[in-house]
Amino acid sequence: MHAAFQIEALRFQMYVRKLSQRVSFLRESFLRIETLTSLSGRSIRLVAVDDDPDALSILRALVPEEIAVETYLTGQQCLDAIRTELPDVAVLDLKLPDIDGIELLRRIRVIHPRTEVILLTADYSTEAAVAAIKSGASDYLTKPVDVNRLRDALGRSVQAIRSHRELQVVESDLATKYSFEGMVGRSVAIRNIFDLVRRIGPHFRAALVSGPSGTGKELVARALHTYSSRHSGPMVVCNCAAIPDALIEAELFGHIKGAYTGATGESAGYFGRAAGGTLVLDEFGDLPLTAQAALLRAVQFGEVQRLGGASPVYVDIRIVACTNRDLRAAVRNRAFREDLFFRLSTFELFLPPLAHRREDIPLLVRHFLNRSGREVHKELSGLTAAAETLLLEHSWPGNIRELEQVIQYGAVMAGSPWIDVIDLPAYLRTTLATESPEHAVPYTNRIEAENRHVLDVLAQTGDDKHEAARLLGVSRATLWRLLKRARRDPAQ
Repeated sequence: MHAAFQIEALRFQMYVRKLSQRVSFLRESFLRIETLTSLSGRSIRLVAVDDDPDALSILRALVPEEIAVETYLTGQQCLDAIRTELPDVAVLDLKLPDIDGIELLRRIRVIHPRTEVILLTADYSTEAAVAAIKSGASDYLTKPVDVNRLRDALGRSVQAIRSHRELQVVESDLATKYSFEGMVGRSVAIRNIFDLVRRIGPHFRAALVSGPSGTGKELVARALHTYSSRHSGPMVVCNCAAIPDALIEAELFGHIKGAYTGATGESAGYFGRAAGGTLVLDEFGDLPLTAQAALLRAVQFGEVQRLGGASPVYVDIRIVACTNRDLRAAVRNRAFREDLFFRLSTFELFLPPLAHRREDIPLLVRHFLNRSGREVHKELSGLTAAAETLLLEHSWPGNIRELEQVIQYGAVMAGSPWIDVIDLPAYLRTTLATESPEHAVPYTNRIEAENRHVLDVLAQTGDDKHEAARLLGVSRATLWRLLKRARRDPAQ
């Protein structure tokens, strides 16, 4: 009768858990639908700047009705207005009474890097057009403006804006859809891991999770615990590499009072503390051979011999061993016990490095952006195109942990809703330049982008170097060095 009651209780727990997961899924679905509707239905905001009121009136008449238009006679009026509400499109006259059109373009893009900017000029020149495009202009038109060319330029800008809005929603949607117990990914390799956890979880007694450092092995271990029949019990993590060899057995299996010098009381050890739940043995491949021999019986029979104890103690636990070492090679080199390896590797899950699953990077970026934005209390829209390129080209030796730290850094440093190249750690720019020859040209482009950003921020502050250094998050000395490089760059 008692066993039947336990079975029914377990079934009820599983039913409640599945029901809770279904409610969470429905809630997330409604939120995604609401977000998509609000983004796709939001009108496009256009600002136009020209010192000729008649030209602004003509422009307003040419712009489609679904675009909200605001007009200004000076660049400063425009800058003052857009600080409270960011524009999607800006149409700027190249010759303004207070601020040059190229300079205004740069200042607008400092405030909102994703703004589509169309420049208008009465005096066309190839050099000016090249300078405009290099500064980030979407198009460059001559006055008097041809109606069809203006509509085509606006159409391309509006399409780019809407495509990016939809992409934001899709990325958030995919990051939710392809998330599993704190892990995110849509690559075949990571989806196979999700599937293995679901199938292995309810049945395993011991499992081996391997892969390079920073790939998320502990998250897999936690997922296995969640899906195991011991999910209501404790999950205890033991860092095997942090325990001195002389104390490894006492720490793992426990000891009785007086078992060794300094053992003033009894200890249940990691195995005892994990009773009824899951024990995660992190850095498992670093265990000495003597400890491996003692661990074999614990894994095989669930029995541990406490140091100084007269008889073994039975513990009912699930074991997840995590390692970044190649245990098969260690077995061949007699650095790891073959019998222990085969006892653990009945269920083996391998996490590939991030460089082998680059299709997951955009989803992981969105996932970390959402989390970091909440932590630093900022509304983060995303990354600029240059920053996205930088992250996609990096080799990620630190894997997902490195990517998470980079996004956290960028979230703190960003001075706008968009994380730009200069908001990311400096080592990303320098390491990419030396990784391989084919990266030389992209690196040059990023240096140009960084130089432009430094000058833009300085202009935004009215040449206040103290304020510019604060906004950029650098010291005054670093700012002087950046300015010296930017002003020496012939591309400026």
